[in-house]
Amino acid sequence: QESSKLRKPTFHKTYRLYKHIQLYKNTPSHTHTIMSKIKTLLTLESSECSDTECQSLLDDLALCDDPPLTFPQAFLPSLELFHFLLNRRCNPAKVGSAYLALGIVSNLVMPEHALLRLIWLACCILPMALIAMAVLFMAHIFVTKRQAAFETAHNQLWERVQDGRAIRKDGYDLYLPSEYTEDWKEQKEAEIESSVGVILFPGALIDHTAYASLAAKLSDHGIVVVVMSFGPSRLTMDVSVCQQRAHLAMCEVTFDLAAMGLGMYVYEWALAGHSLGGTLALNAAANMDSIKKVILCGVGRDAMGAPSTLRSSDKQVLVINGSNDPFVTDCTDAQKTDFEACLPPTCEKEISTTTKKTKGATTFVTVEGGNHAGFAHYGPQTYPKVDGKRTLSIDEQQEAFVQKTLELLNIN
Repeated sequence: QESSKLRKPTFHKTYRLYKHIQLYKNTPSHTHTIMSKIKTLLTLESSECSDTECQSLLDDLALCDDPPLTFPQAFLPSLELFHFLLNRRCNPAKVGSAYLALGIVSNLVMPEHALLRLIWLACCILPMALIAMAVLFMAHIFVTKRQAAFETAHNQLWERVQDGRAIRKDGYDLYLPSEYTEDWKEQKEAEIESSVGVILFPGALIDHTAYASLAAKLSDHGIVVVVMSFGPSRLTMDVSVCQQRAHLAMCEVTFDLAAMGLGMYVYEWALAGHSLGGTLALNAAANMDSIKKVILCGVGRDAMGAPSTLRSSDKQVLVINGSNDPFVTDCTDAQKTDFEACLPPTCEKEISTTTKKTKGATTFVTVEGGNHAGFAHYGPQTYPKVDGKRTLSIDEQQEAFVQKTLELLNIN
């Protein structure tokens, strides 16, 4: 039998390579060395390239789409995270000033006591060494605990891009409703349609492509969906950065929709988030007057401990979690109480699609059998906790999220 090394690449594999070229032609990944190899391969005669070589490039494309994070790249995000955690416990500026003052006093009071000065020096170096170890440990987490998207999510994104229903931008992926395609544009050039937009913040260390299926389901109901990317670190604790990125995305999408001549505009934006992304959405919405609706999933507490609150706001909040999500079920009563105190009063009745509310309200929904990772296509979730077992299909869990979101957004 002919060796697999000599077998010609199948049309399916060649087409997948071609789709990658088209998908990343307007992004920084276009200059990746793997991309140049693909271009070379596609220009070769089929007899000059093997099936193994083609498959090898397809495997490497996963790294191109989701490049590994190096320790130097992880250092600054780790430092940012450490600074955020330290700020929650104390004021770093005051601590540094106190150390400096004690150092000056020690040199003035005991200039001749070499042993005491050595002890003091050791006391100063020890905290710095502990800080360095903590930052290095966090960098190790950034590098080794990243969650890749399932191939099904990548395939869904490719299909949407090919159909003109998704665009990969620098910093986010844009998903368009089904009716706003080129065919629809030709039929209704003069008609202006309005739509609702949702900006989705992914969970910490999760490839934002993992939310392709969820975003696609929402866009099928006429919603413009923006899935944010916080690459390459996939994590930020700065709420102001989230607000700026969200505002920028809203402006860019509005401009792009007009430039594409699709005859539509987004009249209302909502913020959504999964896991830590939900916490970011919650805190960002507190200072964004234009945002009236917030959707949280996989969130049982305010992990950031930020002072932002929606308690007295007029915002509508949906909190939807799986019954087997340890990130929610393992929260203490105090954490749950503090979390609920950040939200508008609980809405005991289901969200009405006919009554316009003038005051804020929160609706809690539990998806029986759902877990933490079931809101996206990735997993298994093992850090910082081992996820619970999902007893329903991932499509069923995501469909529950979509239906409750449609109710919140008053979309039939």
